[in-house]
Amino acid sequence: MSDITLPTEAEIQAIDESTFIWDDLLDGILTLEQGKVVKFLTDQVDADEVISIREAYSGTGKTANFVRENATNGNSFKIVTVDQFVDTYLYTGDYFENCENAPNVFQLNTSNTRELVFDEDGTPTHVKVFDPYANSEPTLVRTIDLSVQPSFLTKQELSEVTPLIAPMSAIKDFEGNPMASSGDFVPKVVIYITWPVTLGSEEHEKDALDRELAATMKALPVGGVMFITHFHTPKTNGCFWNAYEGVKHAGYEFEESWICNTETDGSGPWTCVAIKRTS
Repeated sequence: MSDITLPTEAEIQAIDESTFIWDDLLDGILTLEQGKVVKFLTDQVDADEVISIREAYSGTGKTANFVRENATNGNSFKIVTVDQFVDTYLYTGDYFENCENAPNVFQLNTSNTRELVFDEDGTPTHVKVFDPYANSEPTLVRTIDLSVQPSFLTKQELSEVTPLIAPMSAIKDFEGNPMASSGDFVPKVVIYITWPVTLGSEEHEKDALDRELAATMKALPVGGVMFITHFHTPKTNGCFWNAYEGVKHAGYEFEESWICNTETDGSGPWTCVAIKRTS
């Protein structure tokens, strides 16, 4: 089992991006600078392990295929992209084709965790949030009223967030076959590519990101690593700290590395962060 070390800024800057296999034409929000960190981390993943790529609204296959083509064991370990795959902003219908139908590339489609409710004019008014895995039928967890400002979770409440753990049977390859018939999805590395701009309901987006980051951090195994992009943007930065402090309040311990500075001398904002759960 791999023991992944977090990168320093110097180690990231030393990586030669000109050696990458990179598709400029394929839609996706992964950048070359972020790709350096992704390669550094995934080069340490053993052939029998699993990584997760969480990229809401942008699961085109760009990131998954970058990992597959550039990581040392990229054609061996399992790569799972988590998205709703609903083509809201970027077209995700060619995900598997963009990954060349590779047998180690999978999807976890989370469209069954959300249901938008519209009024008679077609305006979204509510969001229903479901747990599709706990019972034979999806269980309603909460209903969000988009006309009311959210009540943000406190540090204590974030410390009590329960991760939504998908079964391996919900994760499918290009032919629709499950990754496994039993067991839970607990990836060694999580690449969390946050959507960098608001989608029109910023306060609700912050509330959702607080909860999801906390849940994802809590789901990391000891030794597991999470890499988060767009750390310098106000939404991601604020939500990271809310979630991080909440999860540490629950007794979880981490080490962290701030990376991808906007300035070569390290005087600018850090645009990414990587954390590793130590206990």
